[in-house]
Order: sequence, then structure tokens, then C-alpha cells
Amino acid sequence: MSGVISVRLFIMLRLALIQMRVGPDKLANLKRATDLVSRAVSEHSAHLVCLPECFNSPYGTKHFDTYAEPITPEGTTFKAMSEVSK
Repeated sequence: MSGVISVRLFIMLRLALIQMRVGPDKLANLKRATDLVSRAVSEHSAHLVCLPECFNSPYGTKHFDTYAEPITPEGTTFKAMSEVSK
């Protein structure tokens, strides 16, 4: 009969949930988002930061075509989020 070892590991995870105002200027939205992510990490020691669903554009299906971009390393949002996550 084999033995079973049970180990409990407790890890503190500091989570930051960001609410932010967005407008029609995508670059301004990205700047605001990256500033808030940086602030969550530097001021509150966040390990994981969650942004709103549409943090880089106004919400609504009528805006999706205008603000859509490929999810590739060349994309504006991809670049901004990659940089702030380092």
C-alpha cells in the first residue's frame, strides 16, 4: 500500500482590479491603462492586475470594428501590455 502525503501551501497573491474611464482616443486609453497597471504594482505590490474588458476602447458593438486590432506582437495594445508587464 502506498502512502499519501498531503501538503498545504499558502501563497499570498495580491490582486489589483482596475476601473477606469475610457474615451474615443485609443492611445490615451492605453496610456491610462499602463499608468494604472504600473501604479498598482509600484504602490500596492500587485502580483496580478485585471483591467476592464474594453479598456482600450469605448464599449459597444458599434465600436468593435473601429478599434479592433490583430493580437500579434505588432499590435498597439499587445505592445503596450507587453511592455508594462515586464
